[in-house]
Amino acid sequence: MIPLRLLAVPGTALVLLLAAIFSDRLWPLDFLHVTFGGLWTGVDLFMGFVVGPVLRRLDPPVRGAFMRRLMPMMMVVMPTLVLVTMTAGWQLGRKLGVLDTPYPRHWWLVVSFVIVAILIMLVEGIFIGHRVRALAQERLPGEDTRGVRVYAAMRALQDPQYYARRYAQTHLLRERLGVGLSALGWQIVPGAANFLPAHPPGGGPSGGQLVRACQRRGLFLRDASSRGARRGRRAVRVAVKDAATTERMLEMFKTSGDRKGGNS
Repeated sequence: MIPLRLLAVPGTALVLLLAAIFSDRLWPLDFLHVTFGGLWTGVDLFMGFVVGPVLRRLDPPVRGAFMRRLMPMMMVVMPTLVLVTMTAGWQLGRKLGVLDTPYPRHWWLVVSFVIVAILIMLVEGIFIGHRVRALAQERLPGEDTRGVRVYAAMRALQDPQYYARRYAQTHLLRERLGVGLSALGWQIVPGAANFLPAHPPGGGPSGGQLVRACQRRGLFLRDASSRGARRGRRAVRVAVKDAATTERMLEMFKTSGDRKGGNS
């Protein structure tokens, strides 16, 4: 989001431009055209040859934080520099009589205006589009939020009680999931991880077929049959989730078993 205080930049530039246009002197327009044009070129070169290579060497969280602060300013400053430069140059040419150049030399003037307009639309259009995408990405889970997650994980490492509570919660959910699957006829491989290696009741589909069938219903399992011949072709890994997701999984497996029993 662009801070409102940055709107003072185009506001000030607009006041200066209008004052120069309505004055009867050429030097204000000349000053604005040269100054803003130089800034436009200088900022583009600085961003391309200095800031760009530096950004590529930064860590993703640092690069994301930098872009989040830079892009709102660039979204305001660069269009302002372009519009003031072009408008002041046009008014300066009109007052100097350059626009009244007779034909056939006038065609060269028209061609130069067309080329400059096309270049501005291409360069600034692409540049502005890149800035908009950069700003949009800051609203999504991307490289900037990875730094936040890493920081949160580092803080959590300093709190042993947090991990004790999480382990106890995972243990209870794993036990609940194992009991529910066993009641449905699944064979459970005991463990202490946040997932349960399991085999569905006999006569059913392979592990891969079961995984794909669950995916179509919005439930994601892992096919464990490819992790070794001893696991069997119907082995799957069922992740330990929250209580609501666990109930949904068990209901889905129960429904599938009932449907299978009805079709047999």
